[in-house]
Amino acid sequence: MQHILTVFLPAALVFCMFRLGGMQLGLLTLCVYLIVAIFIKLPDILMIQGAKAYKKNPEKGLAYMEKAFRTKRLRTEYILYYGFVCLKAGRLEDAERVLDAAAHKKMKPETARRAAVNRALLVWKKGDIAKAISILEDQLKQGKDAAVYGTLGQLLLLNGQLQRAMEVNQDAYAFDKYDEAITDNLALTYRLCGDLDSSYTMYKELTGKKLGVPIPYYHYGETLYAMGRKEEAIEMMEKALSYSFSSLAVVSKEKVETRIAEINAEIKKI
Repeated sequence: MQHILTVFLPAALVFCMFRLGGMQLGLLTLCVYLIVAIFIKLPDILMIQGAKAYKKNPEKGLAYMEKAFRTKRLRTEYILYYGFVCLKAGRLEDAERVLDAAAHKKMKPETARRAAVNRALLVWKKGDIAKAISILEDQLKQGKDAAVYGTLGQLLLLNGQLQRAMEVNQDAYAFDKYDEAITDNLALTYRLCGDLDSSYTMYKELTGKKLGVPIPYYHYGETLYAMGRKEEAIEMMEKALSYSFSSLAVVSKEKVETRIAEINAEIKKI
């Protein structure tokens, strides 16, 4: 029904103006329609341009997204996406401003869960990991979701809550064993709990795929190191360095570089 109102009805109106009013009235109607359509779709157009530009030029991409946001007509899903991109870029003040704009909007359950994940990430980056975990635990009670599981499992590990992390990450893996973040979390949990064989098996399978983030490679490297396979550990960590590190990465690029240098020094001593 909406498609009829937004596409076919205006097209029919333009056609009628051409037939009944002649060329001039038809062209005028068409121009008015195009101007109105562009005005209505402008926020979406800017967001699409921003997402495309961000891959090659983050600053340019964020500028497009900010323009879309300032129209005050941006869809909630796009607002949340922009807030998440700000978090990845380390722009916490911008992320908070953007996410606050979406906080009081009516959302579908899946959108509300996404908003909660973004809020938890913001709270964590501002230094309150306990509150961030609480936000995600509350969301998990309302329904299972891969993004909630993945972020919660990660933060529990960062906070040293290994027993709870094991419970959450095993449940998460049973819920979605194909999710890369969930698999990484569980494999890391196994290593931290001393089960190197399980960690190795999971990481070997996970890194056999083409991943878009560096952290699983680093974590796999630490598992290999713990197994005494130092050269392979360095190889895997160097693979992590071939990817971009966002502000949300639990390990920095500098940390990976330092770790490689440490392991290389150990090998030379031997």
